[in-house]
Amino acid sequence: MAFPEEKAARLEDKLLSAYSANARVTILSLRENTDPELREVADYVYENVFVHYTMKQWGQLPEEIDPATTARVPILLSRDDRYFQDPYQGMPLEGYTPLFQRMLDHPRITVELGVDARERMALEDGVKVYCFTRVRNVDNEPLILETSYYPQHIYPNLTREMLETHSFYSLLYHVGVVPFAAEDSYEAVTLGEYEAKLLGCVPGAAAFHHQRRTTMENGLVYECTSSYMRGDRVRLDVCFQKSGTSFTRVVD
Repeated sequence: MAFPEEKAARLEDKLLSAYSANARVTILSLRENTDPELREVADYVYENVFVHYTMKQWGQLPEEIDPATTARVPILLSRDDRYFQDPYQGMPLEGYTPLFQRMLDHPRITVELGVDARERMALEDGVKVYCFTRVRNVDNEPLILETSYYPQHIYPNLTREMLETHSFYSLLYHVGVVPFAAEDSYEAVTLGEYEAKLLGCVPGAAAFHHQRRTTMENGLVYECTSSYMRGDRVRLDVCFQKSGTSFTRVVD
């Protein structure tokens, strides 16, 4: 036992009096209790459970991370020593190691060790991508022919049904893919036969060729877009200021 039997009984009574039976108490709130003996219990649990686990998982002390994170592992004042209290629970019959070994043995899963994950997440030659091509209309007339490429690994289970009910940007947002910075270029070009047909113009019509590379905060490219904009309906206004240069895209 962590405490002598008589002291343990006294601590149990104090805990139940302060928090009630089956209560879920966070380690941070327990450490703030003013009772010296309950603080002693809190420090014992902190040192023997939370601090090492949290340092290994997050590289920070429990009090240095979001309290909502430490609250995921509450202290349960109960004689039920299970992590969850659901009436029906299951564990892998042969343990978790064989479970994951079989999962990773799937023919479509490749395991690589000693490789920087960023080398596999970049948008570069050989990476499988989703390709979306669409025509954007303004006032019921075609204005922009846009083709975008996204590495499949950022949303590997994408289906046509998902795209029929959600925008791809909203799906990416929910898995943590958020734009941080973008590099844009505009070039004056003339439309080829394919682009002109989709934009309702004659081949050789003036247009802007817009290219964009979008990155996440970690610097990884997750979107490359190539667009053709009708030159007869789009104008670029550039503003030079002491603080820098800005431009505005205007649709007539």
